[in-house]
Amino acid sequence: MNKEELAPRHSSDQMSLFSLTLEEFSAEMFVATEEMELWHRKGWLSFDPVAVDRYDIPERVEVLFIKGIARSDFSDAMIGRILQSLEKPYRYDPAETFFSFLENRWIGLPIPDPADITARYLTELSEDEDWDTLQALQVRISSSLESAERAEKIDRDASPGTQVGISVCQPSTVEWEEVEDAAKLAFSVWMGQPELIWAKQQWDTLSRLKLTEYQDEFDRYTVLFRLLVLGGIYRDFCDAAWEEYSEPNYPDWAEPLELDAFIVGQLYARMPDWEPNEEITKDEALEALAENERTAVVDALMRAFGGVSSLYASLWKSREAAEQGQEDDAEPDTAPDTEPDDDLCDDTYDPDASQMSAYSWVDNGCGRYR
Repeated sequence: MNKEELAPRHSSDQMSLFSLTLEEFSAEMFVATEEMELWHRKGWLSFDPVAVDRYDIPERVEVLFIKGIARSDFSDAMIGRILQSLEKPYRYDPAETFFSFLENRWIGLPIPDPADITARYLTELSEDEDWDTLQALQVRISSSLESAERAEKIDRDASPGTQVGISVCQPSTVEWEEVEDAAKLAFSVWMGQPELIWAKQQWDTLSRLKLTEYQDEFDRYTVLFRLLVLGGIYRDFCDAAWEEYSEPNYPDWAEPLELDAFIVGQLYARMPDWEPNEEITKDEALEALAENERTAVVDALMRAFGGVSSLYASLWKSREAAEQGQEDDAEPDTAPDTEPDDDLCDDTYDPDASQMSAYSWVDNGCGRYR
């Protein structure tokens, strides 16, 4: 292996989705702002800490690299000398970049072959008889292959020619019991929470329409977002119908769901209007992802209830669900693709009453009310 292959490499400038303030960054790095300012004045840091609005991966890598050198026993003159052979900014991964005093130069670890690493890892697991880990890896590999097969099938179905079917595993379903704790937070408007019965009814509706099914973890998160936005839809109706205003609080509602920030970030990065340099918090990403499912959930409810009037009536009567829900076993009166029950609409909507704004909101697609 020659010296070029062992040359130090700049770390990727890829940005994360959740950047930090100076105070948060300083705490995470265990480096005081004053210390970073000193490094900047000495020419070791490429940025002025107090001039950066938000901190991300590039700043983190650079501070970690300089931190290890600056807190050594080297003099400033020695540090300046060993740094001068590196290209600025000093964004080098300290885990794979080393200085050889024997050769008087920086060395970067060779880039490993992922296939070799995987093969060695599997061999070690087999030798250690770690069958649980091997089985877990088998499940993940099978899931990845099945996802790839589904994507290939979609591509083949979209192109002319003979189609070849592929057998895939049956989808799983997010049951009400899995989201009930989150629903108790989202549907908490009225005394006694009678609206929880309405929420379960609509979750059953989404289930019948296959909107609670998932094939992988990303799909499962999307299903959970539908539960959250269902709560947002209900809060908006309460505002429109009864002036009972409460801002949808998706992050708080999602706490029982234990959503992983990395998966939330990956899903947000898939949204069509995402910008690579966009600065956004996990809470903001979560709200955007939940709201992104509003149209799908509203369309499903419209289909289930047969139109605007029946959906409106169901929402209007949700405060009475505690009494009515026990009679129909928490099932909506209208099945998908059937005519609405006229009795559900009787005496519910008076176009001359204050209900007009709520009905108009439903008729316009149940968008964010404020």
